[in-house]
Amino acid sequence: MRTLNLTIGIFLLIICDISAQLNGVVTDTDGEPLPYVSIYVQNTSRGTTSNAVGAYELSLEPGSYKVNYRFVGYRTETRQIEVGVNEVELNIVLETQATLLNEVVIAADAEDPAYAIIRKAIQKREFYNNYFPSYSCDVYVKGNQEISNVPEKFMGQEIGDLDGALDSNRQGIVYLSESVSRLHIHEENYKEVIMSSKISGNDQGYSFNSAKEMEFNFYDNTISLERQMVTPLADNALNYYNYRLEGTFYDERGKLINDIAVIPRRSRDPVFHGNIYIVEDEWSINSLKLGVTTSASKVYVLDSLNFNQVYIPIERTAGYALFSNTITFGLNIFGVKFAGLFGGIYSNYNISPTFEAGFFDNYVHIVEEDSNERDSAFWEDIRPLPLTLEEQQDYRKRDSIGIARKDPIYLDSIDRINNKFGLGNLLGGYSYQKQKEHFYVDIRSPLAGIQYNTVQGYNLNLSIDGRKYYDEEETRRIIFGGAASYGFSENKVRVNSYFIYRPSRINRSQITLRGGTDILQFNRQEPISNTLNSIYSLFLKDNYAKYFDLKFIKLQYR
Repeated sequence: MRTLNLTIGIFLLIICDISAQLNGVVTDTDGEPLPYVSIYVQNTSRGTTSNAVGAYELSLEPGSYKVNYRFVGYRTETRQIEVGVNEVELNIVLETQATLLNEVVIAADAEDPAYAIIRKAIQKREFYNNYFPSYSCDVYVKGNQEISNVPEKFMGQEIGDLDGALDSNRQGIVYLSESVSRLHIHEENYKEVIMSSKISGNDQGYSFNSAKEMEFNFYDNTISLERQMVTPLADNALNYYNYRLEGTFYDERGKLINDIAVIPRRSRDPVFHGNIYIVEDEWSINSLKLGVTTSASKVYVLDSLNFNQVYIPIERTAGYALFSNTITFGLNIFGVKFAGLFGGIYSNYNISPTFEAGFFDNYVHIVEEDSNERDSAFWEDIRPLPLTLEEQQDYRKRDSIGIARKDPIYLDSIDRINNKFGLGNLLGGYSYQKQKEHFYVDIRSPLAGIQYNTVQGYNLNLSIDGRKYYDEEETRRIIFGGAASYGFSENKVRVNSYFIYRPSRINRSQITLRGGTDILQFNRQEPISNTLNSIYSLFLKDNYAKYFDLKFIKLQYR
């Protein structure tokens, strides 16, 4: 009997820990998938978004939930969900938002009602910008960048397949990464702790995803791109924008939402275009869908840049917090096209955190040491935004290529080919590597270093640089090198060398030792290059570089 009770007790503990997957696909009424739909449990900040093909997953413990499906320009769907221990599949169809505009009568000479709404929202801008002076939240960020139209050669150089990223059509994913962090904000202070990080094809890499870097706050007066872009709620926004009330509708809480078109007055001003949704009476942002043109941003390689943000109410407050932030972009560089997105999901808000004294210090972006050692099972469990089929294939392909390229036999074969010495090395220099041991040496050809100056006359210069790494991430390392020069007129050799040691893989401390003899220009900025001065001295009989003889030794720790 005691054994039976223990068995039942263990079973109940296991059941309490079980979470089931709520999943499905979100489409419109024509059956087209809707990407980046915000899906969250009502009155909480727990949720996810759909991926690029409308699929979504949400882990929930057994229980009863109201789940909202919200997408800019579509009517929000709220479903009562009963979750047990088994997977629940729920496909959702969102209808285009039916707006109410017939209640508003606008005379021909009257101002559009959008202006009164915008003025009230501008008056409340600072209030909502500082509504949560302190908070902590979890942030999941996924970055995806794809490339197409890649030529086989650029300026005569073989491009290759970019480490397996390109398919036979010369297109593919060149960057795919995910990260999970905890973001802490207190007034003007912030700290972000990266707890998990993953990069396709690089199991030792650290993603450069950052929740703080994705912070494009449309309650600010301006947002910095290449220019300071004026936001639609800026204090001087009425000088840059026209506004039009497209309609009104009620959200899941019964709040009236105003759909306002944001129209630039002048296309070349630093402005956005699109739609912003303002909550009636509260005058806060409900959501927005805004874009930037090339002429507005002055980023001339930019084809498109779009921001899609959704705010959700925080329980027991009158405030709204950012829930999803999706940034999509397109670039065109010399005919090579890039398309990508960075999507962030903000959850588990704590709007009354307590921070110990000294919590906010000089460290604002911390990467936990084992953050890149999570396995695929961990990511399957924690990932709020499901991978597309293309992303799944990229992970499998790039990871398998990465494993193959770490094989000692493969590395030895590559080293044998690259380490061969040929006649071209006499002029172009020589490189030696032992990839298994993370050891690399580069030698510059003395023939390429022949120069002339009025102190040494003709002179030969030979330099060597090397590096040795002590971990897979290549963060613990020794960098060493030296240079020698011989002046034929003065019959003198100068030799110097350096040694740099970085002992830690989690910070940038390093020890540097330098010493020897050298010839340098008095102006350390070197206003004229040695090569250009050689030409002036030999052919125009003018010497501009002024040199001094340096003997030195330097020991530095930082």
